[in-house]
Amino acid sequence: MHWLDAVFYTSLFVFAYVVAPTAFVWGLISFVRHRHERWTPTAVLSASGFLIALFSAAVGLLLIFFTSNGAFENFAHMELFCRFIKYGGALSVLALLFAIAGIWKPHRLRWQAPVGALGTLAFWLIATTWP
Repeated sequence: MHWLDAVFYTSLFVFAYVVAPTAFVWGLISFVRHRHERWTPTAVLSASGFLIALFSAAVGLLLIFFTSNGAFENFAHMELFCRFIKYGGALSVLALLFAIAGIWKPHRLRWQAPVGALGTLAFWLIATTWP
């Protein structure tokens, strides 16, 4: 492995397993504390992206749980494994699109949504391209 590959995968790993969970916790706390504030269209877009990214992260956690328990050792279940990866990656891309659409005006989830979406996308890139 070339040193640039090592830097790339280390960056993906740190972003997926450190930065994104921090953004999710920070966003959930902010969301709960300020849930009664006025919702603008950009805030709704960011909140949608944030929730879709959380759902993608939940799919990733399910994949980790099932894989660690040996659910995909049988070749017949490999199609289910591929579906997890395909749908999880698609959810994170969709979350990123919603999060980017909601960046343009200040609100509570303005930066947590795109960071969480990029973190889940980094997770799915690790899941599909790890050497």
